[in-house]
Amino acid sequence: MRKFAIIGLSTFGFYLTKYLDELGFNLMAIDINETKIDKVKHIVSKAIVADATNKDALENVGIPEFDVIFPERDVAFRFAKSLKNINILDAIPLSAGVSIMEFGPPNIFLGKTLREADIANKFRIQIVLIKEIIPENVVIVPRADHIIKDSDILVGIGKDEDFEKLLKTT
Repeated sequence: MRKFAIIGLSTFGFYLTKYLDELGFNLMAIDINETKIDKVKHIVSKAIVADATNKDALENVGIPEFDVIFPERDVAFRFAKSLKNINILDAIPLSAGVSIMEFGPPNIFLGKTLREADIANKFRIQIVLIKEIIPENVVIVPRADHIIKDSDILVGIGKDEDFEKLLKTT
């Protein structure tokens, strides 16, 4: 069973902790506010009052043993990406500067096949999934002959800077 450390128990962090506990995960919660820690200490294996900006403090409480979740940071990243470009519906960071993004296709790709759009070569973004709204369908690892429609939602993996270039095309 995976173990998660949730750093920051704002409203979102609290509910994330609650739902992960309901799913049976082993959890550690860290927050500088003792009142917030008190609200979750009965559902986590470790409830720590600590300053999460202090690297030594985190190492001393056993953080290396857990997968770390920064709820506000992670959701803020996804939300900021969706606000930056209206075509971005969701974004999941994989590492610094690399993401999986769900986006509406730019107009220049409409009616073209994936082969004709040549997204992988022109923009270094690999389309790994297409959500077809009409008809409702999900195409995993779409074929090169898939025709891009305005009702499609494309899911690709690539560098954030390459997504910015692609989404600026008209």
